[in-house]
Amino acid sequence: IDPSLPGSSFDIIASTTDLKSGVEYGDWFKSVTASQAQILGRQVEQHISETSLPAGQHRRLIYYFKEGKNYYLISLNYYIDSEFKQLNEQLADCFVSTIKIKSPQPTPAEGIYKCAQGRYSSFEDIAKLSGQDDPTARCQSEPTDPVCGKIRSVFNNNEMAVSWQQFNNDCSYCAFFDQSGQRGLRGTKMYALGYKKGSCLN
Repeated sequence: IDPSLPGSSFDIIASTTDLKSGVEYGDWFKSVTASQAQILGRQVEQHISETSLPAGQHRRLIYYFKEGKNYYLISLNYYIDSEFKQLNEQLADCFVSTIKIKSPQPTPAEGIYKCAQGRYSSFEDIAKLSGQDDPTARCQSEPTDPVCGKIRSVFNNNEMAVSWQQFNNDCSYCAFFDQSGQRGLRGTKMYALGYKKGSCLN
């Protein structure tokens, strides 16, 4: 979230390790008090924090639970100034009441790698791009070790498709997306789902 702009962000993270013990979320969990809630027909931990940001009062609401061998974190981030509160709370409630937790697909034997945060294009780089610019140009000096990137495309009619596309290296795949792992292009929003090492023909 850009703290200077009002907006909402909803995420689901599935992990085989307890996120409370990790670097990214561990300290946040320690700073908030847990309560019990029920969503998706499950008893879950609920964590809420509210802070003042440049765009106004902001709420972070996290639901956390374990199912089978997996830990699930459902994160809702939205502004709660009087101007936005009612609509944003309606959006959050709609999101939580309509998602479904599916059984995870097994990871291929060769593994799917996530993009490291520093590999993505910065929001500033993406903002400067025109239709003719290539956000992966900075990766041309990187070693050419091809990767097969997995991309989810969401079209403007809400249809979705998942495809694999070959890139010169992991830098080129990751730099195609901004720091949130997304890229908008001609009415289509694309999401980085990770990459396999080697060409797509392997």
